[in-house]
Amino acid sequence: MVVLYSHRQRTPRLCLPPLIPLYVAVLAAVVLGETFTVAKRIGLALVVIGVLRIVWGTGGTIGSRQNIGHAMFISAGLLFAGYTVAMRTARLNELHAAAIAAVGSLITYVPVYAIVSGAHLFNAPWPDLVLQAFVHGILCAVISLMLWGRAISLLGASNGSAFAALAPAITAILAIPLLGEWPATTDWIAMLLISGGVYIASGGLLPLRRGVSAEFVKG
Repeated sequence: MVVLYSHRQRTPRLCLPPLIPLYVAVLAAVVLGETFTVAKRIGLALVVIGVLRIVWGTGGTIGSRQNIGHAMFISAGLLFAGYTVAMRTARLNELHAAAIAAVGSLITYVPVYAIVSGAHLFNAPWPDLVLQAFVHGILCAVISLMLWGRAISLLGASNGSAFAALAPAITAILAIPLLGEWPATTDWIAMLLISGGVYIASGGLLPLRRGVSAEFVKG
């Protein structure tokens, strides 16, 4: 699910999805024994370079309060990678995995939120509540998790998760008509690096010169 913010607000969120394939690939290699192929290494390297380009282009600095937020997004990415590998390990189908995640979140998160926030949530306009409930309660918590689970079951943990890295490119493109924001030249370069990395890491075919074996691409 792609959510649009201003350029500066979007940046940390855009750093999260592209790093998920890296986390999943490492966990899948350790837990599931998935091969860490040469092509996958090249693709993930391109993704990481693209992410660093996004962070550097928006003034990310070391030692600032902003880094606390970055650390939280990195931790969230690690947790989601753990969910992906656990789902693959347990061989759950996409509907079962989405149901466990949605019901588990309802049981553990909603009571805590109700205690901390109280009734302030209901001070918001009802149309906004309905919209947020639909987007986050149905589209994100159910449909997106089902599609994610199906992709993982078809492609494998590391190959399937590689497509999460496309979120920055999709968000930047949607921001053009919806927010009137045009990516800078360096942002386009970062998106091309990330998109190319996703293609390679997910098992896309590379043009091979004569005499070069396809075994190199497959590891």
